[in-house]
Amino acid sequence: MRKNKVLLWLLAPALCAVLSSCSKSPEAMLASGNAALASGDFKLAIDFYNRLLSDHPANPAALTSRGMAQEKIGDRRKAIADYEAAMEADRSYIPAYNNLAALKIDAGQPQTAIDLLNKVLSQKPGYALGYTNRGTAYFMQKDFSSALADLEKAVSLDPRSPAALFNRGLVYSALNRHQEALNDFNSTLELSPRLARAYIARGKSRLALKDREGALADFSKVLELYPELGPGHYYKAVALYEAGMKDQALASADKAIALMPVYAPAFELRGDILFETDPAEAVKSYLSASRLDPSNSQGYDSKMTLAQNRLRSQKAGK
Repeated sequence: MRKNKVLLWLLAPALCAVLSSCSKSPEAMLASGNAALASGDFKLAIDFYNRLLSDHPANPAALTSRGMAQEKIGDRRKAIADYEAAMEADRSYIPAYNNLAALKIDAGQPQTAIDLLNKVLSQKPGYALGYTNRGTAYFMQKDFSSALADLEKAVSLDPRSPAALFNRGLVYSALNRHQEALNDFNSTLELSPRLARAYIARGKSRLALKDREGALADFSKVLELYPELGPGHYYKAVALYEAGMKDQALASADKAIALMPVYAPAFELRGDILFETDPAEAVKSYLSASRLDPSNSQGYDSKMTLAQNRLRSQKAGK
């Protein structure tokens, strides 16, 4: 990757020379920016787009591509400004609408995303990515029927889209249609064999189908790929606990807590594992969960009360 980056820096002046003047060739400048973006050199890409836009400030493709590069370097504010400028420059430029909608989904604003994607799909009803993103936004709103309809449409338009298959699997999971979810996660992983979320989602589906061995294999696989992934350790602890392997489950739960110290379910799981053998530690874990997640404190507090009662019984029996 470093080698490619250096080559792009070296080749950019030569490319401009061959074309006489990069600033006079927006197509060549856009192509150079897109090449830099694809290679992962986001700052170089932004430099190309800036030069293009200095002469052609209303170029929607350059604005949208620069917005994508801004996203990659973590500047969402500038990305949004570029997408909005692209939409202002060309009301029919679909990629700008779609990219802005995706940002709104990431920001937890699904309705805004749906409004944008409605405009996209009214202009281009065969746009698979638009259905994928709108289905995802409906899923966030727990409108599972609309989400499923959109994601089924997306898969019918693009059967090899990992995003469409994965998100449809999530909808099936939410509807307790676990075998169909499992099928979609299998297909996702055939296309994207390093997608951590898909291994975790498939493992959860396998747990729901009582396939603990398969679930444990999925959670172990994701940790083989990404050893410090907190959710992988958490769900591995869940699978081990359900299989009755409490010592191993406790070790995985402790690792999850070390990686995700504000994740209440990991503390709750630790309490569940320790409830019978060490109720005093279980009380501490439930208390931590309750403090971290006050909105669900009633459930944690109920478990804490049971652990306290068990602790008293143990002391009384001595």
